[in-house]
Amino acid sequence: QRPQASNQFPQASNQSPWTSNTQNSIPPQPFVFTGASSNEGQNQAQFQMRTGSNTGFTPVNFGHGPGDLNASELNTVYSVLASLATNSLLPSNPTEAIRQLGHALSNQIFTAAKHGDVSVLQNIFNLPPKVLAAARIHAAIHMPTTLIQPLHLASFHGHMGVCRFLLGMLNTASVNVPAADHETPLHKAAYNAHDSVVRVLLAAGADPNSTTPLNNGITRCVHGYPMNENGTGEVKKGRYTPLFYAVFNKPASASRTACVRELLEAQADPNRTDALGISPLYLACNHGYKDIVKVLHHHSKTNINLQIGEDAKGESPLIRACLMGFADIVKELLGERPSDGIDDMDGPGADVMIRTREGLTALHAAATKGNVEIVKMLIEAGARQVRCSHGNLPEDVAKKSGRDDVVAILQSMAAYTNEAGA
Repeated sequence: QRPQASNQFPQASNQSPWTSNTQNSIPPQPFVFTGASSNEGQNQAQFQMRTGSNTGFTPVNFGHGPGDLNASELNTVYSVLASLATNSLLPSNPTEAIRQLGHALSNQIFTAAKHGDVSVLQNIFNLPPKVLAAARIHAAIHMPTTLIQPLHLASFHGHMGVCRFLLGMLNTASVNVPAADHETPLHKAAYNAHDSVVRVLLAAGADPNSTTPLNNGITRCVHGYPMNENGTGEVKKGRYTPLFYAVFNKPASASRTACVRELLEAQADPNRTDALGISPLYLACNHGYKDIVKVLHHHSKTNINLQIGEDAKGESPLIRACLMGFADIVKELLGERPSDGIDDMDGPGADVMIRTREGLTALHAAATKGNVEIVKMLIEAGARQVRCSHGNLPEDVAKKSGRDDVVAILQSMAAYTNEAGA
């Protein structure tokens, strides 16, 4: 099982989108309201909101006092509550009215962030600042358990307009605040390949190298690959970067490739691995994402020979591509690439003789699959037969697989080293 980005968002329900412990709880109701001005001659408070479907959001803790609100501001509080209520019973205590307003507006904010309704947010945050402060309404409010903020929701669902609006009210520190699952808004956007949102978040100061923490699990298989063969049954998971999320999720798409480009241009580390030592390039080779492999391969800072970590078998991206039978990706990896930070395509391709812990090479992998095209490419790139720790040559592996065509190629091209005993 591959790691899944957490989507701890409340599911739809038939209950009110906000809750109240008082008898006069406020049910949802579509409305358009224009508040009346006070007798003090202040400007008329304009408030318009459209409610969405019930979402079952649990409200955060809000203030419980009217503070120093003047008569006009208290009138705004009651006007909004009156427009939301289905009955004429409103709390006579201003403290309770402010509490109910906080609950209501909080849920409207989260609903608007989820569904991409910028106009709702604009109208809410156009309320008098002192009213919003008394109700503890601000752009960085969060759900009590998941710690998800409106920006997390909007980023996950790809709502560019909402993200821009919220970012206009947040500082850089707020942009990088993780939810309880330790995922930042950038993780959420990258996971779903919302490249335009990724670009906006990065421009606002999102950290392209933020990582989720290390966790220990009991899963025996991660990334579709068996791990931790010492029999403990525990597997390290975590340390996922936004770049990692942008690569491993399916399906492949132009927007996913664009996310990878955006992150690399923002100095995302292409060699930052997860808890198992698996790199973004390895994942792309595993999935067959040729376009992403090309972007990473052409990035001068990518270590194309980085082998997966100590909990696995030490495969390189090339070996993984050979095992998966992706000839086009093997060809890409073997091609020239930028070297030493220089953009000229003069650097060597992947190392064809790199070995796993068991001494297996890319040629062993290709022979196992019986892929004639890949075997020929590897030999032309300088691959030679060597024995693995079990004493087998790629030729032996091909024989066991019944691939006489591969055996013939290996023998005819004399693809041996002295170590092979040829």
